Amino acid sequence: MKLIIHHPSVKDGQIVASYQADGIDYAHTFSFSEPVLAFDEVSERLIRWLAIAHAPYLFSIEYFTEIETDFSLSPEELHFFEKLVYNGMAEFRFVNNIPIATKTLFSSQEPSPLVALNVERQLSGRLLLNGGGKDGLTSGLLLKASNLDFNLFQIGSGVAQTKAANVLQVPMILFKREMEERRLTGKYQGHRPTSAAIAISALLTAYMTGKRDVIASNENSANEPNLEVDGVEINHQYSKSFEFEKDLGELLNLYGLPLRYFSLLRPFHELQIVKLFTHQPIDATGSFISCNRGFRKGFWCKTCAKCAFISLAFSAVAPETTENIFEVENSISIPELEKHIIELVSPELQKPLECVGTLYECQLAAKVILERSPDLLSDTLREVFTEKTRLIEGDYLNSFMGTFNDLHNIPSEEYAPVFELTRDILNTRQAA
Repeated sequence: MKLIIHHPSVKDGQIVASYQADGIDYAHTFSFSEPVLAFDEVSERLIRWLAIAHAPYLFSIEYFTEIETDFSLSPEELHFFEKLVYNGMAEFRFVNNIPIATKTLFSSQEPSPLVALNVERQLSGRLLLNGGGKDGLTSGLLLKASNLDFNLFQIGSGVAQTKAANVLQVPMILFKREMEERRLTGKYQGHRPTSAAIAISALLTAYMTGKRDVIASNENSANEPNLEVDGVEINHQYSKSFEFEKDLGELLNLYGLPLRYFSLLRPFHELQIVKLFTHQPIDATGSFISCNRGFRKGFWCKTCAKCAFISLAFSAVAPETTENIFEVENSISIPELEKHIIELVSPELQKPLECVGTLYECQLAAKVILERSPDLLSDTLREVFTEKTRLIEGDYLNSFMGTFNDLHNIPSEEYAPVFELTRDILNTRQAA
């Protein structure tokens, strides 16, 4: 089936993205929480991207194999979004038993060559994405400690986001979305490339408020796929991966846009981020929620794979903080988390379809806990940890903490204070 994306309309600062499938009309509506600058040809292009990036939310109604826009797009834009839907919706196809190699072909009724846009607006300043989790909060604390000013950007206002904003105490810009309600009762449900939609929403907001940088908090661990099916990699975090970040940055450059989108945490793995987070002047361990079930209402479910990973990581790197996070002693022993913890450290089992660390760093965390606090583990976890970490030897933890990934898009000179701060923290030796 084909999904048609109509030219988005703008009236009184409100954006309406309209769609049609099988003769039925659908719409998403967007607005800003504060007055914005005038709309121009740059915002016009970003609004088109906004409408396309939010099309996957309608795939609950039908898995569309064709998407056609009634506005002009360049071949480069068509390729970018075709790749995004193919990779970003792989998990969706997997869980809904749709053939994994199914492609969605993009076309435009008015194909046009790529022409750089005329940018007259001077941009400066930063927007930091605030999802209410530890990663965004870590980035905010690092920026503050480095004396780099920023505003928060968020979609919605869940309890977790409010807690994080209260810690950081910086101005916040809210982007409002009213999504098509009929998507909720469709025949398919599953994960979409949400981070891509958020990134483009933030880029539009940055431009409309005169900001230049949109800062995400996606880590190096996001690059690892969860599983492979018939030669297709399924990465729950594809739209948080460096591949997507690089593709989006290249598209911005092709159009001559001075906007920059990058992740401040891209050089680091999850265990490193836990160390960075817990070595800040402000104790924020009780002010984040990374549980997908509870971040809107502000609780940890203590039964899901995300809770299991947070427990594993913090128990290894900063065990003194886990009670403050989960409000229970020794979270690693919560019976409902055991199954997920075993999945996280076992290469023969499927990696949970969640935002969790790599297999190796989960095994490193298990090794630390096994050596330091074996009595806190159940008999099953002690046995599994022993088996899965037997090849890890030497000063493994400090070696891992001192390793930095050079594949990132962080503007090195401007953000040098952050680099210096993170290296100082991570090069501090830690006893296993």
